[in-house]
Amino acid sequence: MPILGPDGTVREWVGTCTDISERVEAHELLEERVRERTRKLSMLLDVAHNVASTLEPEPLLGVILDQIRRVVDFTGGSILVVEGDHLSVAAYRGPMPQEQALRIHFSLVRAGVNWETVQNHRPVIIGDVYGADAAARAFRDMIDEHVHGGMAYIRSLMMATAHSSLRGAAQASPAPGQALMQAIDLLYRDIRRTCS
Repeated sequence: MPILGPDGTVREWVGTCTDISERVEAHELLEERVRERTRKLSMLLDVAHNVASTLEPEPLLGVILDQIRRVVDFTGGSILVVEGDHLSVAAYRGPMPQEQALRIHFSLVRAGVNWETVQNHRPVIIGDVYGADAAARAFRDMIDEHVHGGMAYIRSLMMATAHSSLRGAAQASPAPGQALMQAIDLLYRDIRRTCS
């Protein structure tokens, strides 16, 4: 604001300055949260659209893998289900032929420490599957018979608990789509938490 002298000329300027760094940072954080929420909602809407086209569990699991790839890019991804004392591949996306992947069963006994971790609803992250730590050794023991069958491309691994409601959600009553969406939302949160 100008301060004028008796002759009407500007004698001095008076002004203030306010540091708005905190406001700018808060605004940027809010925008990031909006982007994240928008991405999540977009993923869920895509899944909802695909759910509307089929309510068969196996194709839906494939759709879920396709959507997970949007969150966490991967070379190969699987959804495995517990069948007795084995983990069986229920859906697969990756370099191995689909028919071959869907015939794979892993022994829970051989899964060792990784199975214990998954049962406790904690993620398993193995940065180097050829490493010396217990999780890497247990993973190699579990997949040993399948390495020559097309799984040799695996170099690192992330396993997150998929809630049991995923497989049965498509057959739930009275709103199968809603049950599936809730299950996918839980899985999405697990994956985001694992990747954070």
